Amino acid sequence: MDLLRFRMAIEFAVGYPKWSRNTVEAKHKDAQIARLYEDISQNANAVAPAPSFDRDASSKNTFGVGETTRDWNVPLQSYGPLFPLISSRNDWTAMNPNRLAPASLPVVLDFQGVILWTPVFDASATSLHLISIVCEMLLRDYNVFFSKDFVMEIHVYRKTCRPYTGIDIANFLATVWKFEHLLDTLHAKPPPSAVSNGGWLLQKPLHARHLQHNQRNPNPRHPGSWPSYDPYMSKEELECVLSCRNLQEVIDMTYGPHGLSCQKYGFCDSPIPSIRFNQHESTLDSASIKNWLMVCFGLVVLSDSNSPNLKPAAYLRWALENPGYTVMDLLWAIGLPEQAEYYGARKKSTSEKMMGGDGSYGSWSRQSDFLEI
Repeated sequence: MDLLRFRMAIEFAVGYPKWSRNTVEAKHKDAQIARLYEDISQNANAVAPAPSFDRDASSKNTFGVGETTRDWNVPLQSYGPLFPLISSRNDWTAMNPNRLAPASLPVVLDFQGVILWTPVFDASATSLHLISIVCEMLLRDYNVFFSKDFVMEIHVYRKTCRPYTGIDIANFLATVWKFEHLLDTLHAKPPPSAVSNGGWLLQKPLHARHLQHNQRNPNPRHPGSWPSYDPYMSKEELECVLSCRNLQEVIDMTYGPHGLSCQKYGFCDSPIPSIRFNQHESTLDSASIKNWLMVCFGLVVLSDSNSPNLKPAAYLRWALENPGYTVMDLLWAIGLPEQAEYYGARKKSTSEKMMGGDGSYGSWSRQSDFLEI
């Protein structure tokens, strides 16, 4: 993990007293909202400035680019729709997501959606500590609310001159395809608005996107489309993904047309090649963030075609023959016993909680700390 860097975005909402149409403040609402983003950015950079390391944009080795996107024969488009909009990668940056439409809110409050991007960090304990400092500041100084519609987006890069290869990406997508139904149990169940046509972002499992792509644009190299969505990976599917040997084949195999839907896992080629995790359960709980980041790093390391300790293809073929394989087994296999213990404890705690009479947790909470496993 020492060779990795990452950047993440956290979505939340800030509540404030209702705007009165008869006050001077109401006329300056837009200006005050703009100051809110500036204030959050300045406070985050003040309490947790990013460590200084070489960020020379002219150096291809800085973020592990190594080769140009065109050299990889990858379409110049991003599968992380917000990422290219960030002009600065060196600072904490709060932005207006322009799409968080809160519902079922306390009537005495107005809410403003915020998406906070971290700087590019090394995958280190120091970076995790800086993130925890900012989380504590936000929870202390702002009236923060969450909804299950909010997501936490993570981009993981290599910081060496060796970029992600087609085999690496194929290994990663095959891994999350095989274990997606298990990894989903580490997060809250997404709300209906996030998986239906009414949601602002249609979160798609890898299987569903592949089905959609094959139905619209059959790939001549992989002409078969799976007849129905099945959360469990078949041997045929596994070998089909693992057979890809360059990034273009991987994209043809796994991605459909770019639109208002987004896979929970994927590859982003712009502006910096990265593996992207886009999960529900946005949070400012530093323990939750730390443990999910470690899982993301572990999955990227597992996908490394040059890994000396574990051969991804052989491991996936072996796991395919063991239907009783659990997410805890996976965490132990990729060297994350601390995370296995953490999520195991959360599972036990969640199973002991009683939900409300209507079977729901409600739309909003001051801190999203529920799991559904």
